[in-house]
Amino acid sequence: MKITQIKSLLLFVAISLVATSCSVTTDPVEALAEIEASAQISLTKMETSGSIYSEITFTGKSFGGDCTKMTVSLENSAGSTGLEIKECSDTSVTAWIPADMEAGDYDVTLEVNGTSFSDINGEDLQATITLRPVILTMSATEIVAGGTLDITGLHLLNTSGDPVNNPKVWLMKIGSTNTVSEITVNDDGTAASIVIDSDIAKGLWSIKLTCEEWSNEYDLTIL
Repeated sequence: MKITQIKSLLLFVAISLVATSCSVTTDPVEALAEIEASAQISLTKMETSGSIYSEITFTGKSFGGDCTKMTVSLENSAGSTGLEIKECSDTSVTAWIPADMEAGDYDVTLEVNGTSFSDINGEDLQATITLRPVILTMSATEIVAGGTLDITGLHLLNTSGDPVNNPKVWLMKIGSTNTVSEITVNDDGTAASIVIDSDIAKGLWSIKLTCEEWSNEYDLTIL
């Protein structure tokens, strides 16, 4: 046998031994199943404070990142409410609990690309929605000290009967907190006028309201 033929034979044997020793999937059906399994949509966590005008976030994998193919709904005996999807990615979905949502216990359903989730590992997805003061709009985002700021919102009144829960407005930033003493709320708790303290320092502050619970916050610049 010629030397070149011997070399070719040895090379063939070596390749055969390597191929035999490797655990490579060659069955196309099995390979497709492995790919589908790795891309299967799954839900691992739901997080929310339950407050109106706040977020509810879902974490998982293979969501796809197309927000138009995702829905979140809250349902109880009074009916079902679809939530606005604020943002999404392949691993998370964030929806918004509206300010006019009624308080109570709700069943939660997330749907992604036609796959519906109402539980995680057998535990039902549920949320207890609670009311809190909500600031919806402000008449200005910049104001001089001593000026009057008008806001619109919801649940701005103290309904507890305890004076300690009377509405207060807070201006806060790192290292400093200021309560604004003058606030007048209308009869149905949907609007208020706030007089900014005349001695408050200039700069960027966060403005929030308390009335039994904390409201959402806005940025306010004191000129």
